[in-house]
Amino acid sequence: EAEVQPESAELHGRTILAVDQRPRLKAPAGESFGFLATGVRARFERVRGGGFWDTCRAIGAKLPGMVSDENVFAPVMLDGLPGGLLDAFGFQRYGLIDDRQVAGLMRRMGKDQIRSNFLLSNLGRVECASGSAIDLIYGPFVYSDTIEKYLGVTTWNGRMCFALCYGEGHLSTAVATEFRDRAMENLRAAT
Repeated sequence: EAEVQPESAELHGRTILAVDQRPRLKAPAGESFGFLATGVRARFERVRGGGFWDTCRAIGAKLPGMVSDENVFAPVMLDGLPGGLLDAFGFQRYGLIDDRQVAGLMRRMGKDQIRSNFLLSNLGRVECASGSAIDLIYGPFVYSDTIEKYLGVTTWNGRMCFALCYGEGHLSTAVATEFRDRAMENLRAAT
């Protein structure tokens, strides 16, 4: 990112991580349908002089202290807002309405601008018996007005799959393509 988007330095380190809510529920969710996850904002910096995995280990060591019930369930509060208000946020953002109250509420909630450079998720590693009807899993594909890009990882039967999503209002296709190409070069070099 620093190589492809040096001008977005103010966003570097502002990352949203997907966090599983299931182990935190009072009544166990078990195998119920639904992706019970939320995003938690975390500030990370690359380990200077260290490699990719050094940074991953440093992030992993800090993560438990950043993930509390309070910040895991905070985004759920949006579900309590009337749907019309959430629609008004989108209308305001894209210039379809001009309402001071909606604009003020968006500012207070942090919904008026990009707040994070990445939403990162690792859906984990799954090994299935040979002959499975499912060969590969991609996604999920996520878009948010307050996040510049989404990077998701899934490992299925030893094959690591990446998903990169972005909004064209935040990032040009040329920059996203360059970002993807550079990321793949770095991953190939690391493996």
